[in-house]
Amino acid sequence: YLHHGELEKGKPAALPNAPEEIFSQLDTDSRRKLILFGHTHVQFERTIGDKTYINPGSVGQPRCGKLHACYGVFLDGHYEARQVAYDPAEWLTALDTIPVLKEFPDFHKWLRDGLLSGYGIGEREPWTQFAAEGYC
Repeated sequence: YLHHGELEKGKPAALPNAPEEIFSQLDTDSRRKLILFGHTHVQFERTIGDKTYINPGSVGQPRCGKLHACYGVFLDGHYEARQVAYDPAEWLTALDTIPVLKEFPDFHKWLRDGLLSGYGIGEREPWTQFAAEGYC
């Protein structure tokens, strides 16, 4: 089952340390055994009962303090989390060519710094916690 991962407003996000009942909100059909989701950009896998919940992370906006792409593949029916470092030079050049960003230099700097630091939207909790715990 595929789910974006965003839950009802006011509900905690489906993160590695979330209570089990949060994950059950990603899939309300008890027949499904594999649930793929995203939204938080934190790469992890969690099994609850006979169900496996997989967040492959983010290719373009890492959140855990590392500048690399996180994704997953299925090989012969088995999931494998993967990460790959990348050179940001091309997208930094492209970012500098967006005319409207020249009008907002503070936003441009915030965006650039956040993406380079690997926190995407800024170094803050819970991403700093997950970075310290080794998540991608």
